[in-house]
Amino acid sequence: MKAYVGYQTPENGLRLRVGRFQTAFSVPGVASKGLDRNDSPNTDVNWTDGVHLELPVANGWRGHVIGQYRHRKGSGGVAYAPLDFSDRDSRGTLFLGLESKEGLGAITQRMLSLTWMPDSLADRGVADPSREHYVTIDARVAAQWPLRSGGARLVAGAELGYALNTPQHAAIGTGSNGAADGLAWQLQASVYDFAPKHHIGVAFGRVDAGWLLSPDFRPNDRLAEIRYQWQFLPKTSMELRLRERRELEHPINTRARVDHDLYVRLTHKF
Repeated sequence: MKAYVGYQTPENGLRLRVGRFQTAFSVPGVASKGLDRNDSPNTDVNWTDGVHLELPVANGWRGHVIGQYRHRKGSGGVAYAPLDFSDRDSRGTLFLGLESKEGLGAITQRMLSLTWMPDSLADRGVADPSREHYVTIDARVAAQWPLRSGGARLVAGAELGYALNTPQHAAIGTGSNGAADGLAWQLQASVYDFAPKHHIGVAFGRVDAGWLLSPDFRPNDRLAEIRYQWQFLPKTSMELRLRERRELEHPINTRARVDHDLYVRLTHKF
């Protein structure tokens, strides 16, 4: 879902988009995922309303400035409760990122980012008037190694995020006391072309209850996933995914929510 005006200077210089567009920053892999801004992963549909300025900085690094508008009734971007945008001062979100995809030995990607969401965190629950700024920092790195000449390659990456302000456990119903933890992390490893056109990857991640921004990970969850892809025709591919998601914290005398799911998907591009 896109409707924007864009401008780009020659030779990979400044880029600008204004309107409704998609942004995606993720750890690469067969099961590619992101802890923060990763619109429309897999079959989901997400978008960003606002402005995205991307510009060269130095030595292959590029800066990202994204100003996003979030409607009081919700927006296309992922934001889990108790993030709330009913207050007029809460509807502007700022994202600052510094990214390099210039090779540095085996390293293929480095990125550091900050998200600022003013007056949007209902730390004591949406029914309480208390609101705090929601601020997160995020870092990711990825690398690639050939496994044989002209053939298979290993792609691996990691991402670490931390939310500086988090809601109270009482506001999100985990059964614990005090403020929720705000740590989130993921690890990825994939082997591409272990046989011609066959790829396989694994992903592991843990997201505490105070991390509320990921379209790929639920708050208060641990995830383990294996994914296989086979491009058996130029425009047709098959994908298989097996995943487990397990709740981290839950009220006393209740059992942790555990989800197991499997899908096989056939995709043809016209």
